[in-house]
Amino acid sequence: MRQAGVRSVRTGLLPDAVIAAADRLGIAVAQELPFADLPAERLLAALPEAERLLAEALALAGRHPSARLFILARGVDTSDPRARPYFERLTALARERGPEGTRTAYLTRFVDDDRAAQTVDLVLLDARGMDPLALMRRWRARHETPVGLGAWGMGVVPGREGGWRRAGTEAHQGRTAERTLDAFLNMDAPPEVAFLSRWRDREERGARAEVAGLRYGLQDAEGLRRPAMEVASGVFTGRQRVFAFDAGAPARARGSGLLVLLGWTLALGLGTLLAVSPRLGGLVPQYFGRRDLYREAIQKGYGLSGAVTVGLATFLALAVGLVLATVLRAFGATDALAVATSGWEADAQSRLVSLVGSPALLGALLAVLYSAWLLFNVVWVGTLAGRRRRMRTVQALSLVVWTRWPWLLLLIGAMAVASLPGAASGPWAATLLVLALVVETIAAYRTMVDLTYVGAVSAARALGLGFAVPFLLILAGSVVFLVSAGAEIGFLWHLAVRS
Repeated sequence: MRQAGVRSVRTGLLPDAVIAAADRLGIAVAQELPFADLPAERLLAALPEAERLLAEALALAGRHPSARLFILARGVDTSDPRARPYFERLTALARERGPEGTRTAYLTRFVDDDRAAQTVDLVLLDARGMDPLALMRRWRARHETPVGLGAWGMGVVPGREGGWRRAGTEAHQGRTAERTLDAFLNMDAPPEVAFLSRWRDREERGARAEVAGLRYGLQDAEGLRRPAMEVASGVFTGRQRVFAFDAGAPARARGSGLLVLLGWTLALGLGTLLAVSPRLGGLVPQYFGRRDLYREAIQKGYGLSGAVTVGLATFLALAVGLVLATVLRAFGATDALAVATSGWEADAQSRLVSLVGSPALLGALLAVLYSAWLLFNVVWVGTLAGRRRRMRTVQALSLVVWTRWPWLLLLIGAMAVASLPGAASGPWAATLLVLALVVETIAAYRTMVDLTYVGAVSAARALGLGFAVPFLLILAGSVVFLVSAGAEIGFLWHLAVRS
C-alpha cells in the first residue's frame, strides 16, 4: 500500500504491532468498531461493548500518531434519532480519553434523512456505484457536518469484457477512478477523506452490489491487479494523471425497462380478452353499475365460461407478479434486501439478489405464488358455501377474481415506478406495497359480501367466520411479529424508503 501511494486506510480495530507499522510507513488508519447494519435499538444495546472497545483503542492511539480517526459504526440506522445517544456517548469518550487530533465518524447510507450528523466530527458516505461528487453536494445542501467518502468506486463484473463505455468492465472501473480522482484534485472543497473501495476483493453480506456479483477491489481475490490499481497508484504517487483506456462499443441507451414492456403487454392482452369474449364484456358494466345483476349472473351461471374465467385469473396473477416484482426490484436498488438476507447462506443470498435482477423470471415466480393464494381463496369460498349450496369452481373463482380489479390500477402505478431511477423509486414502491395490502383486505371483505348473496350464506358465517376471524388472526400474528422484530423491520423500511 505504501508503494502504491496510499496515505490512509479504513480498517477494523488493529493490534499495537500493526499500528506501529502504520506509523513507520506514514499511513493513517481509520479504525472501525465492529457494529454494522443495526437498527437504533440494537445499536443502543451495543453501547457498553462499544465503549469498552473504543476505550481500549484510544489507549493504544495515545502511543501512535497514525491512529486518530475512529469510525463508530457502519450502515446503521442514522435516520432514526434514537441512534444519537450512541454516537454522543462515544464521541464524548473520544474527546475525554483520546490524544489531541482524535476524530469520530460513522458511515451512513442516509444522505437526505440522516439525524445523527451533529454527534460526530465527520460523516462518511457510501458512494460505491454512484457519483461521489453529486452525493457530497446533496449532503452539504442539507447538513453542516464535514463529509468524507467511506467507500467510492465502480464495481467489476468478473469476466465481463469491453471498453470503458460498458459498465462492469475493468476499463470502466479504471476510467471512473481516473475521472473521480482528477475531480477531487480540482475541487475547491474536496472530501475530508476519501477511501477508494477496495484494496482487494472480499465478500460483503450486507451490500447489494457485492451480493449481486460486483467486485470493487483494485485487485481480485487472488491478488491480480486491475487497471484501476495503476490509476490509483499513479495519482496517489504523483507519477501519472492521464491514462489510456479502450472506449469499446457505445453503451446501449437505457429504455424504460422490461417491466414496463411486460405491463403494457398484459394490458393489451386483457383488452383483447374483453374484446373476444362477449360474456366477459357483459359482466363488466354489471359489476360496476348493477351489482345485483352481476351477483345474479354468478349465482345462476349466466355468461360464465370456465376458460375465460381462468384466463382472467391468469391475467390477474401476472399483473400481481409484475407489481410485486417492481416493489422488490425497487427495494433491491437499496441495501434493504441485502441486509434482510445477510444471515442466509452466501449462495442462497446471491441467488435471491440475482433473481431480483431478472424481472421476467421474478414476475413469473411471484405470479405462481399468487396463483396459489387465489386457489386457497377459491377453496375457502367453496368451504364456506357448504354442501347445501355447492358452488361450482368457476363461480367461486369469479367471486375471488372480480373483487381484485384494483390490482389493475396498481399495475399502472408499478409501470410508473419501474420507470423511475433507483434512488427515487423506493418510497413509491413502499406506497405500492401498502396499497396492495389494502386492496387484498378490501377484496377479501367484498368477496364475502358477494358470497352472502350468491351462495345464500349467512352474514355471520361469511363475514364472521369467513373474513373477521382470519383477519383478526393475521392481525394478531402481525402485531406479535412487529413486537418481536419491530426494530429490524423498521430499519429495513428506512433502508427501502430513505437510503
